Amino acid sequence: MDNAAGAVDVSLDLFGSLDTELVPSELPEGVSPANVDVAYLPGSVFTRPSRKAALPMPPSAPIYAKTYVPPTQKSVTILLGQDGEFRTTDGSTYTTFGKTIPGNKVKSVTAFGREYFAISDGNLGQDIPRQFDGTYFDRVTQDGPGAPPSIASFPYNGVQMAASGFTLVRQNNQVLCTTAAPHNLKVGYQAQISNVPDSNANTVNQTGQASTFFAQNNWQQGGGGTYETIKEPTTTALGDIVFSGFGMSIPNTATILGVVVGMGLISENPTAGVLSQVSLWNSSGILGSAKPESTEFTNVNTQQSYGSSADTWGLTSDKITPAVINDPSFGFSVSVSQPDNIRLFITPVYQITVYYTLSGTGTVGIVSSIVINNETNPGQALVTTSGPNGMVPGTFCSINGVEPAMVSGVSAAQWVTGLTTIRTVNSHNLGPGAVIQVSGVDISASGITFSFNGTFTILTVPSPTELTYEQTPINANDPDVINGTTANASVSVSWPIPDNTTTPSYFQVQSCPTDNSFYISLNYPDGIWTNGTVGFMWEGVFYVSQVVSATQFYYAQQGPNGSTEAVGTVTPFGQASPGTHQMVVMFQTRQGGITKPSPSVQFIANGGQYLNVTNIPIGPSNTVARILAFTGASGGNYFYLPVPASLNGQVTSTSTLIPDNTTTEIILDFSDNALFGATAIDIPGNNLFAQVVLGPCLGVFSYADRLIWWGERNKIPNLLNMGFDGGYQASTPASPLGWTVGSGGGGALVQSPSDAGGAWQITGDGSTNQRGLISQSAYQDSFFAAILQPSTQYTFRCWLSSPTTAGNLGAFLVNSSGIIAVASFIIQAGTGFVQADFSAMTPAQITPDTELQVFGINLQAGQVIVIDEMEIDYTDNLYIPYARVSYVNNPEGIDGVTGILGPDSDANPVRTFQKHRDNLCMLTTGPNGSLYETQDSSGAEPSSWNVSQIATLCGATSVWGDSSGEDWFVWASDTGLRAYEGGEVFKISQEVQTLWDAITAPQNTVVVNDPVTRRIYILVTVGSNRTTYVLDYRELNTAAAIDGSGPIKVSYSGRVLSTDVVRKWTTWTGPATFGGLLTLPDGTNQMCFTGAGVYKLLNDQQGIDDDTGSFQAMYTTYAFTGIDNERQLQLGMHRKLFAFVSLSTSGLGQIRLVPLAESLLNGWAPTPWLPLQSSSMFDVECGLNVLATRCFFRIEGQPVTHGGASYWSMSKMIFSVRADALIPVRGAF
Repeated sequence: MDNAAGAVDVSLDLFGSLDTELVPSELPEGVSPANVDVAYLPGSVFTRPSRKAALPMPPSAPIYAKTYVPPTQKSVTILLGQDGEFRTTDGSTYTTFGKTIPGNKVKSVTAFGREYFAISDGNLGQDIPRQFDGTYFDRVTQDGPGAPPSIASFPYNGVQMAASGFTLVRQNNQVLCTTAAPHNLKVGYQAQISNVPDSNANTVNQTGQASTFFAQNNWQQGGGGTYETIKEPTTTALGDIVFSGFGMSIPNTATILGVVVGMGLISENPTAGVLSQVSLWNSSGILGSAKPESTEFTNVNTQQSYGSSADTWGLTSDKITPAVINDPSFGFSVSVSQPDNIRLFITPVYQITVYYTLSGTGTVGIVSSIVINNETNPGQALVTTSGPNGMVPGTFCSINGVEPAMVSGVSAAQWVTGLTTIRTVNSHNLGPGAVIQVSGVDISASGITFSFNGTFTILTVPSPTELTYEQTPINANDPDVINGTTANASVSVSWPIPDNTTTPSYFQVQSCPTDNSFYISLNYPDGIWTNGTVGFMWEGVFYVSQVVSATQFYYAQQGPNGSTEAVGTVTPFGQASPGTHQMVVMFQTRQGGITKPSPSVQFIANGGQYLNVTNIPIGPSNTVARILAFTGASGGNYFYLPVPASLNGQVTSTSTLIPDNTTTEIILDFSDNALFGATAIDIPGNNLFAQVVLGPCLGVFSYADRLIWWGERNKIPNLLNMGFDGGYQASTPASPLGWTVGSGGGGALVQSPSDAGGAWQITGDGSTNQRGLISQSAYQDSFFAAILQPSTQYTFRCWLSSPTTAGNLGAFLVNSSGIIAVASFIIQAGTGFVQADFSAMTPAQITPDTELQVFGINLQAGQVIVIDEMEIDYTDNLYIPYARVSYVNNPEGIDGVTGILGPDSDANPVRTFQKHRDNLCMLTTGPNGSLYETQDSSGAEPSSWNVSQIATLCGATSVWGDSSGEDWFVWASDTGLRAYEGGEVFKISQEVQTLWDAITAPQNTVVVNDPVTRRIYILVTVGSNRTTYVLDYRELNTAAAIDGSGPIKVSYSGRVLSTDVVRKWTTWTGPATFGGLLTLPDGTNQMCFTGAGVYKLLNDQQGIDDDTGSFQAMYTTYAFTGIDNERQLQLGMHRKLFAFVSLSTSGLGQIRLVPLAESLLNGWAPTPWLPLQSSSMFDVECGLNVLATRCFFRIEGQPVTHGGASYWSMSKMIFSVRADALIPVRGAF
């Protein structure tokens, strides 16, 4: 019957997709009603690639695999085994780095140089989120300190500078200070330098009083240490009276800058007598030049001084030396001229002040001129020195020894009832407030005690050549109008800062036009002064730049090089602004995360003192630093200094970051300004107070330098130290901060067996006593936010480990009235999370004494249980539907308010995320779920991002059920595989809808796209088995192309057709639990699947999987011959004889065809097994004897020998067909 005579050839060279939606007999040519374990190329179908071991067999069957590349290491493969252990492998050995409860699943993402893990059951988070950096497997987010440190102001006492040698040495704007005792200073502290006279151009000075006196001729000693003239009238000579023995001890390295002598003058009655000369004196006589004077004696004792800080009395530097000054005979002498018979008196104090520098004459700033010209440079004075002065802008200097500057001669002087008017020869350019000296004005009338001469402050300026000042007559009998004679009179303008100012005034240098000149700010009338010295101060408060030893340190001070031997005082000067401050502490982990701050503590800073912080909490083992944050005085915002503050390279504070986990006491020093310029911790984008500690999560994703977590339990966020990572005090290491430990004993803080943090260990005593009782307030937190809500049902959950089944663990809500509610459960042997609902809702009003208590009871003697990761969840709203998003570049900084992201009107929880271009796409759960799109906004936190709905009724089923393409992504929904590339959402699995409907655990579906081979793998659970749906989209480059290239087309004439460049589905057998692209130890990227091990796909043409052995690829054709062939070939529409077949095929092993007449269930006798060749010049031919109206043909392959290779590839089938000439129809019944 297999005679092909009279038959026509019907060929098939289109091997297309599986289609299970349509009736098999209705499928067009090229579409398959059934196939398994095949793959496609245009024009052919063939045995799928084999699964070959990519890695050595792991200790436990993996259920998750991912490549992780540490920042500085070679990539490794991370596996999660069925035994709950996380392992890495380098291709030869496996290393366990962490574990979870067996049966848990994981989703991870690589970001910030680490791998982040969300551990779940596929629906909700089951274990705490983790991160792995290649070494440590740490918790993501953790409790902040449960309590703050203690703090108080702390003063350091001042110390004296060294008693000998140079005490201060300035070199290149750095001053080396040497103290006699430890100074207690650190870099960034401020040191107050005091009791050091100005030097280094500004002078050091010594003042002494006379102890030796000599009087002769017309001088004699009077009462009270005075000296008086005798035999008046008289004119005395220099040397007739000498004052000496001043006890000077000027250092022999000093350079003398000036000498000032002083004594008191008084007359018995009004007189015309004057002091006519004054000179320096020693045993050799006059020193230098005598000063001619005409100081009038009055009947009021007046202290007079002569010379200045820059006046060396005509002596050169080699003639006025420290040796000359220190000689006991050094002193001064005066002479007087007395024309009448009134006695003149010289009165104490007889003193000399010597100004000198210890730095040498090369650095002395001698004033050449000081010019104030308000027309050219208003409010500024130009100071020019005789040589380079070392000034730079910002330097503070003093100016001493400036003699009054001549303004003009006087043409007239008149006093009228208290107001003196002076008329100058030239325009005086003076203004009200200027201090002037008037001299040389005489009074022609006799018997008048009044004098125009002296120092006065200008009251008014009637004209450019007139000025007035107030003056009271000496004698009430003086006339109401007094006129002066002005032939030799003059007006001088005084320097505004007298040398004898009690508190020296310093000028800040504004600019330096040349090395010899600089400007200072000075609001004063015009004038030109031509003498004086420029000084640089030593005293002030300065920042310490280097600590050399306990008795030496450097501080920064601008000024010329120099030194001093003055013995001053160094006082550490704290910068904390006086007033009320707040302080908190945070832990910094080895992963760089900063925890939520502790409760705050208030303190008062005294000002000028340091901050002594004690009882600093010790953090868990992953803590690498503690951070102290402060408010400014009476401030509300918190800041911390991660490194010492600096200004122009100078350290100006200490850091408030403690770079260890051992220090319990520290002294800090910073100003409010330094604090305000540091890192704020309560601002949008970095509000650490709003940070949350993540509970178990379903998924994790990375977007825009942020981490996204979702699928978390809805817990009370502001209870303290619920994970026991909140630290302890060094003095009480067994007590967790934030908790009050009961007096009954049995509890201790220990290292957690599950992570790097702490845990609470309870040891039983074989009684019914409460063991390991801990409690804390459940009313309000330290910021007055409510903890428990009224009329609310809660659930208690914790991690528990116990070696035996015995006893109970309970969580109690109590107040002074008794027990409010209890959540308790029997302790079972094992490790894992347990939970129980509280026995009652909270009352309508939460009282301030409400507490949470946790303890064990009925424990066996010696029974040890460990609890960790406690949380109190909202029973009626147990899970959070939205996602939490971290701050930018702060993956553990997750704001509980601004870090929330989710659609406002969708009650379905978030299931997964994908990125499309720069947008973030979000899918909610279930058949009613939707696709949403948002985008990060510069300066805005996620809660304010605009979330737009893209499509409805397309929610994701699985956290692993999505994968990205080049510019699109796909996901598994309840109703099929979806794709999105912007615009509309496509469904690209309609032709295999029956397969999709068979999925029994959609939450475990895994979708993986391979952009190289251009296949999408959907790993699903059907019944109790795992299988893989495979979509081949070769030659289709966009989601729209995949959507628009279904296996079935309808022609313009209404015919159902198929083409080759379409999406093509099939199913692959094998228990694949997870899949993804992995970077293998050889550096290649391979699509791998997990089963008993990790397997890569290999086109080895073997048909053998390493995990399950041989598999049989089968492909069923459409139902031959099809209506179009029947018409075109005139085969008729009834029964046909399929007489012969020719197959264009190649491969290894054997192949056969199984005819399926009329139905896929009606198998006829198959052809013999036909041998295959890897390359053949001829088709494989075989006779057939099949009678059928329509016939499917199933291609099958098998190895020649059991367990051998079996691979086939089919590119063309040619059937010889003719109408059944004997019985073309079956007949009727």
